[in-house]
Amino acid sequence: MPSGEDLEKIIKHRFRHRRLLNQALTHPVCNSVCSYERLEFLGDLVLDLIVGEKLFFDFPQAGEAYLTNLKSSYVNRRFLRDVGARLKIQEFIPGRERHLVSGDNLVEALIGAIYLDSGLRAAKAFVQRFILNRKLQPLIDYKNLAATVARSLFQGKIAYQLEKVSGRPHQRTFKVKVKIEGCRNVGLGRGTTLKEAQMEAAKNLVEKLQNGRNRLVRETARKIHSRFIAQF
Repeated sequence: MPSGEDLEKIIKHRFRHRRLLNQALTHPVCNSVCSYERLEFLGDLVLDLIVGEKLFFDFPQAGEAYLTNLKSSYVNRRFLRDVGARLKIQEFIPGRERHLVSGDNLVEALIGAIYLDSGLRAAKAFVQRFILNRKLQPLIDYKNLAATVARSLFQGKIAYQLEKVSGRPHQRTFKVKVKIEGCRNVGLGRGTTLKEAQMEAAKNLVEKLQNGRNRLVRETARKIHSRFIAQF
């Protein structure tokens, strides 16, 4: 198994307090008191601050909606899991516990550990190097888009229903369905969080409406979608 020193070389940060790195790589199964979870909580807050500040100054003319959706592109679970996969961070978790934790959680824990070890400047360097180094487009809020379609086309309410929760306690998968009152189409979605599953279900529903047989519904849904994109 690769060592902590190997990870330090990859992320280009040498820890002054090695216990913080060890904690960021410790699964709760191994140590429920001193695991990555508290660092993940802190790292989530630090990441939000760093990304939010960067976008605020990089886009001085942008409105709140644009900045919020663009920030979501950089801090959402799916993107952070990709960052974790590129860093191969799960390989540094000892034993079979590496399969019980998601890469996005470890990335946030690592940010929290770097922040406590060397401050905000070091955390910013990590985020800039591995997260803000990619140019992303604003993340469309499909739940908001689906709700707008529901009001415009069906004058009905939209309802999300949790269908199934599977997986181990630290690696859950949520299955959700969404339906609009007065509409036969049903959207389905899966995700590692309930919010992610709902977003995927809303996206699936909107796509079905955009490609359905009813011409009026199809064209109206596409126009509403286009207006959402035009905001960015």
